[in-house]
Amino acid sequence: AQALSATVNSRIVRVIIAGGLALLFVGALRQIRSLKRDNRRLYELATRDGLTELRSRGWFQVNYPRFVERANYPGHCLGLIMADINSFKAINDNHGHTAGDEVIRFVAKMLEAACRPGDATVRYGGEEFVLILPDAPIQVVERICRVAEETIRNTPVTLADSRTVQVTVSFGGISRPGPNLDGPKLLQWADDRLTRAKDLKGSGAPTIVADSRRQRAPGFGALPIDVATPDPDETG
Repeated sequence: AQALSATVNSRIVRVIIAGGLALLFVGALRQIRSLKRDNRRLYELATRDGLTELRSRGWFQVNYPRFVERANYPGHCLGLIMADINSFKAINDNHGHTAGDEVIRFVAKMLEAACRPGDATVRYGGEEFVLILPDAPIQVVERICRVAEETIRNTPVTLADSRTVQVTVSFGGISRPGPNLDGPKLLQWADDRLTRAKDLKGSGAPTIVADSRRQRAPGFGALPIDVATPDPDETG
């Protein structure tokens, strides 16, 4: 009888231990899942712009080198567009900062809509944006600039008080193939083209300055567009 009792007690103990371990495992699994959800939320907060929900400048600094690395493989290239809202200070001064925020959100939405799946739209700072376009020859870069520019220019922004604001955006676009593609230089060249586009905005023409070094893009012909002569120190 004592042996039977000891066997039963031993089995009970094993069941209790097994049940406790199972509860500990389930609890740990729930904690891991909760931590993963929290980490995803923190990642989104760290890498998404709070106003526009576009990718943030912090995300750009981490991920842009990865796009450049991919473009440096044989047969690949990288397109880059910098865009800036024209006369944005006047919008803030005349309509208020809330209206300025509405304009930024509108432009962000239009820029993202003009891009392809797999492209990245970034709020780079203030009223300035960067579009990262993997494997986009210059014809594709130009097309995205043109579509975004025309859509924004032809769509007045309706503010919360029912007033409307006419918005225009200047664009600087470039595309370069690998290998030996230099990410910071590509960004600088896109910014140089944006500066030239801003200088042209008083002419009444669409303010787009794109690269004149053309590459073949299946399905796209060369679009009529004002182009800039490549900088003398550019190579590649």
